[in-house]
Amino acid sequence: MSRADALDLSVPGPAPIRRLPRWALPVALALAVAIALVGFPTLYYYNPTACNYFPVFDPATQQLYASNPDALAIVEGAQEAETRGVGRWWTGNWIQATSRFYRPLSSLLMYTEYRLWGTEFQKYCVVSWLVHALNAALLCLLVFRLTRQAGDWSALGIGLLAVVLFNLRRGVVGPGWLPECVGPQQLEIPMRIARAELPYWPAQTDLLSLACSLGSLLLFDSYARRGRCRHLAGAVLVYILALLFKEMALVVALLGPLVVWYRRRRIPWRLGALTVGLALLLLLIRELVVPGAQNPSFRSLWDVAQQVLWYLHWRLQMVALAGVWWHVWAGAGMVSLLYLARRFRLSIVFAVPALLVWPVLMASLVGGNPGLTIVNTQAANAGLAFLFSGGLFVLARGRESLAWMLAVMLLVVHLPILHLQGPHYLYWPAAFWGMLDAVLVWQAARQWQKL
Repeated sequence: MSRADALDLSVPGPAPIRRLPRWALPVALALAVAIALVGFPTLYYYNPTACNYFPVFDPATQQLYASNPDALAIVEGAQEAETRGVGRWWTGNWIQATSRFYRPLSSLLMYTEYRLWGTEFQKYCVVSWLVHALNAALLCLLVFRLTRQAGDWSALGIGLLAVVLFNLRRGVVGPGWLPECVGPQQLEIPMRIARAELPYWPAQTDLLSLACSLGSLLLFDSYARRGRCRHLAGAVLVYILALLFKEMALVVALLGPLVVWYRRRRIPWRLGALTVGLALLLLLIRELVVPGAQNPSFRSLWDVAQQVLWYLHWRLQMVALAGVWWHVWAGAGMVSLLYLARRFRLSIVFAVPALLVWPVLMASLVGGNPGLTIVNTQAANAGLAFLFSGGLFVLARGRESLAWMLAVMLLVVHLPILHLQGPHYLYWPAAFWGMLDAVLVWQAARQWQKL
């Protein structure tokens, strides 16, 4: 062995990734758009007794906005701009005078829609529908970029799974939230966030700020991989655009440096100072030109923890607060049994009966009634506990930093909405939940193979 070989302490790099054919990524992005456009939103069906309040293309949608206070306030602001001009939105409150925010680009968009279509609000909903499709494509592309180490084809699958989960994500139960309904009876089942968001066109602020923010994160990733200043300049510019659509994009001040850290494995202090500085500048401008606008406020650690838990998994939190713990023990126990069965190569003859008996045992010993397992809502709660415990297990065992980074991103995205409640505020978290859950599914499959 030569001296050079003896001193070579380098670690072999990962196996080269087989290049995809040129058509693969465009086809995957087209599928993501199709999922967003056709797969999950209610497009034509309208039935007031079934609570499908928000179809995109049904003519009855027009009637919903005839007395909607947000829509009417925006129209009033657009009518005032006919005489007072649109420049005032850059130096004062946005188009909806009933709330105080600094959103000049959102104001210009809604003013343009008013000039084009007047009070034909259904056409505004179509704009939201198309922007949601753009968000689905950007989300798929971002996940594909971040999971390339899985192999190109696997990365495409993970990206599409993230889009599906994004569209399937449901909201929470609380004041002002929209329930799903079956027949004439309202059920305590929250509506899918994407379905509720698309036709509520005043929430275009959320959709467009997310679109710009995802574009900014993609450019931050390109900068981290290639080191080109034009990518950094583009990322910062698109980040500023996102801030001007809605202040929810303040979180990109932390998300962008996180993506760069994930690529380079070192903290980008200068970049963090730049993005945080831009966020603080927006808050300062808003305080000066829109006095009384809602700004971040300090709260107790316990209050923040309660709000975070409520947003992250409100159903399990409600179960815990009600003192019904058998769901948690049943779900966590099934995850443990699955791990032991795989780890010690137990026969399916023993594993399957154990998985079936364990929830009944927990319902009997902890819940007090074995029949709880055949009640739909009770079984669903146990299933949620199983999925939540499984996700925590995969996250704890995973050596890849991607899932941890996405978990941190998810927590960061919840910070601006701790003091607010409303269906459209969960649109951003739904996208990041989709990314995290898709990556956890991929990592669970990899860990299962290695056991």
